[in-house]
Amino acid sequence: MRPKLLIFDIDETLLHASRRGLNRVHDFLLGNYYVYLRPHVRDLFHFCRDRFKVAIWTSSSRNYALGTMHRLLPPDYPLEFLWSRQRCLEVFRQETQRLEHIKDLQDVESLGYGLHEVLFVDDTPRKLQRHLPNLVPISPFIGSSDDRVLVALMDYLEELKAVDDVRRVDKRGWQAARGIASGRSL
Repeated sequence: MRPKLLIFDIDETLLHASRRGLNRVHDFLLGNYYVYLRPHVRDLFHFCRDRFKVAIWTSSSRNYALGTMHRLLPPDYPLEFLWSRQRCLEVFRQETQRLEHIKDLQDVESLGYGLHEVLFVDDTPRKLQRHLPNLVPISPFIGSSDDRVLVALMDYLEELKAVDDVRRVDKRGWQAARGIASGRSL
């Protein structure tokens, strides 16, 4: 069985970026943004390197995605792709009267991946609304230095890597099952 494709969102999943600094030292500056890495994020990428194919897909701009990943990942890290807002579908939401950017996994299928082997870690479930069975929902990271979600995620991903069809696993309660409060519900 080939390694599963593991796709990560950036903002509030891997890091927190804000125009105002928090009450602790930031990890780096990117333009006008103070950026705070989620605790254990580098450990997570080290863990994933030999276990999964890894990709990044954000609804932010390409420059932002490149800037954050340049500072987070080593230059030789083998990403399958780094996609940004340009690869998202724009959907108009009547209730909010706003455009939202949706991540449609049909683009990933065109790269040769079956949806049964694709996991997507994101703090905003509605951005993956067409493919919720592929979602590993994660509580939003807003800068807390005592966040331990990624440690639990590594443990959970170890279980999921052996599953034949990841869509058949209900992943909504994975954090609660490990004693971690979830910030949002589906």
